[in-house]
Amino acid sequence: MHVKALRQSGLLNAAGNQQFDAQIKLLRKVLGVPVAVVSLLEEDKQVFAAHRGLPAAWAERGETPLTHSFCQYVVKEEEYLRVEDARQHPVLKDNLAIDDLGVVAYLGVPLRLPDGTTVGALAAIDSKPRDWTDEELDLLSSVAEVVVDKMATFISELSWRSMFEQLREGISVGRVVRDDQGRIIDWLYVEVNNAWGELVGIDPKAVVGRTVRDVIPGIEDAWVNEFAEVVETGNDIRFTRQVGPLNRWYDGYCQPTGPDTFIVLFMEVTDRVAAQAALNAVQSFTTRRQAALIEIGDRLRATTDPATIVRIAAEVLARALGASRVGYGVVDPIEDTIDIMADWCAPGVKSLAGLHRFRDYGSFIDDMKRGESVIITDVEADARTSAASRALLDMSVRTLVNVPLMEDGQLAGMMVVHYDQLKPFGRTEEDFVRAVADRTHAALDEAEFVAAQKLRDGEISHRLKNSMAMVQAIAHQTLKGDDIADRRSAFSSRLAALANAHEMLIHRTWDGAPLRDTIVSALEPHGDANRFTLDGPDVELTAKQALAVSLAVHELATNAIKYGALKASAAPCRSVGTSSRVTRASTSSNGPGESKAVLRSPSPQAKALDPSSSRGRCRPISRDR
Repeated sequence: MHVKALRQSGLLNAAGNQQFDAQIKLLRKVLGVPVAVVSLLEEDKQVFAAHRGLPAAWAERGETPLTHSFCQYVVKEEEYLRVEDARQHPVLKDNLAIDDLGVVAYLGVPLRLPDGTTVGALAAIDSKPRDWTDEELDLLSSVAEVVVDKMATFISELSWRSMFEQLREGISVGRVVRDDQGRIIDWLYVEVNNAWGELVGIDPKAVVGRTVRDVIPGIEDAWVNEFAEVVETGNDIRFTRQVGPLNRWYDGYCQPTGPDTFIVLFMEVTDRVAAQAALNAVQSFTTRRQAALIEIGDRLRATTDPATIVRIAAEVLARALGASRVGYGVVDPIEDTIDIMADWCAPGVKSLAGLHRFRDYGSFIDDMKRGESVIITDVEADARTSAASRALLDMSVRTLVNVPLMEDGQLAGMMVVHYDQLKPFGRTEEDFVRAVADRTHAALDEAEFVAAQKLRDGEISHRLKNSMAMVQAIAHQTLKGDDIADRRSAFSSRLAALANAHEMLIHRTWDGAPLRDTIVSALEPHGDANRFTLDGPDVELTAKQALAVSLAVHELATNAIKYGALKASAAPCRSVGTSSRVTRASTSSNGPGESKAVLRSPSPQAKALDPSSSRGRCRPISRDR
């Protein structure tokens, strides 16, 4: 059926009359292929309505048998055919066109009559393997549309202009303008299509006969110089360039068409260029961010000083963001204040280290209490800071960025980033600031832990030394004399009393203990608590005092069990403890705020061990202990 339609169209009579020569020539140049053809398919052969680059013998014949045809598959399937290497193709690898015509890579699209009948193909051919791109396929399809239009024009005797205007790509035909010395100084528009007007944004009817410098005032010299070079050298060029006054980017192709003329085929690629620029910017920032985070990690591991930690983080963050000031502060959400521990400032920018009230600079603290970052591009324009903008500007703050750190739902800290000029600040930058803030906060927590650990280790060391000294004293006092068995028991008892006192202090993190708790703990190993009566006001003892009192009460209880009121198993002790008359806490001469407990025997008949007696004899207590 397609053969009948082809013969009725009369297109076979157009073969060899250069009807489609311009499109074939343009296609070769645009795609950079050695061969391009317009093939019309008959029953047993293909006829080239136009061709460029065929071997001489086949070019002279202007046709091939179907044994040498790839285009027959385009017509049969009525779809484009894309072949990267015909020698590897399961269907085409034995086609004679591979050896006789040098067809290795092939890209062909259908050519249809106005009624939709596929009668041929427009094809680009390469003699070496090639990966055809979608853009090349689109361009081939665009040119095929022109060829199809020219076919329809030939059939209906339409003008070439109707085909010219069907292209989606912009086309302009230009002629150079020379000065008296013959130098090219400008060029003027001879002809443009409607797509040109859509892509440039200028009425195409208003440009023919005018120079490019007149049509687009301020256009870059490159738009004149490069096209002049095409005319002077006869070489084609490809370009991707911006027309600055239009703020648009174009990608296209220019080729000479005569001594002073040329043709340009182009598309607008502003969005593509902008997307690539944005991608490049993101990739560049990502690289800087990764390097900054690595540097912060390396440098923070070398210090536990809080101010140094903040200065390091601020310096690296400021360098990566190009900020004029970066700092970190601890926030009091009740007082609405921030204490900036340290900051990094660009030359000429004043440090803001110290205490500040948020409300003095606007209302953005309310956002931060909700855990929201505050990004104010212009402190004068933003409603949250406009009333206090003068104070902020005086501190070299034009763009303000505050990223909060929350603990248990409460605002605890904040990373501050300032710019002394207007600065757009996006989500990517905000995430970066948050990452640095988190690392800074973690480093400060680690530094606080290390400092507390050092203090704790020192305190433990001090306690152990004191405890060992006390053990030595107990051993020295207890193990004198000959009754080793009896004294071994006393020694064990005294060590147990010391251990009980230590356990009580450990539970209170060695902050000391009340006198009552100390006495109760010391009496616990000596039997039923109901046998003891404690009265009198309580007194807070230091850790050192608690240990001493615990041992003293232990000795008193031991004496009472051996020699006194508790010797009988059921006998109660009338009074153990202090009264307001004999117990007091006061400021001693050892230093302000140090408590001193004074203990007296509650009964003038009570006995205590005489420290001077190696046999444990008793004597009345008549002095403070």
